[in-house]
Amino acid sequence: MGLMDKMAKSMISKMSQEQREEMMLNMMPDMLDGINIVDMMSKMMPDMAKSITLLDLIRIIRQGIPQLLDTFKKLKDQMPAAMEKAPLMMEMMIEIMPEIMSKMMPIMFEHMDLDKMAEKKDVMMRKMLEKEPLDQLVPQMQSIMIPGCLRNILPKISVEKRQMFISEMQGIFNGEFGEPN
Repeated sequence: MGLMDKMAKSMISKMSQEQREEMMLNMMPDMLDGINIVDMMSKMMPDMAKSITLLDLIRIIRQGIPQLLDTFKKLKDQMPAAMEKAPLMMEMMIEIMPEIMSKMMPIMFEHMDLDKMAEKKDVMMRKMLEKEPLDQLVPQMQSIMIPGCLRNILPKISVEKRQMFISEMQGIFNGEFGEPN
């Protein structure tokens, strides 16, 4: 740790959280000028994820949705460069997501009506499939992902529920699609 690091640490430790947040917001644009965010985040993510709590995630999600939509618009332009980093990001997600989800999902599902949630998912899927290019991409992606999901999930389902599930799936595959939810 250099002299500047020691001085900065000493100064920062004497500041309130509000002062530190204000300083970060004021300095961040200058500090990030010329920095490749994708590279930086891929290096920082493993250490950052270890310190994130469930309450942090809920707060971030609640406050960040408007910013997230704006960010998606900006990321669209940066997507080609980001895709070069996709394999690294996927490897990190394989390590991070099970840990995060194992803490978050039980709390989320504790107060959720899973049947209603599935119904909402079906409505969302139908609306997504009305849009191009999702009408092609989603079926392609799901046809690749669903078999692997089933191989992992079916052994965890009771025999009775598995038989009901298989019967429903056979009906779908035999053309008994029913009405979309």
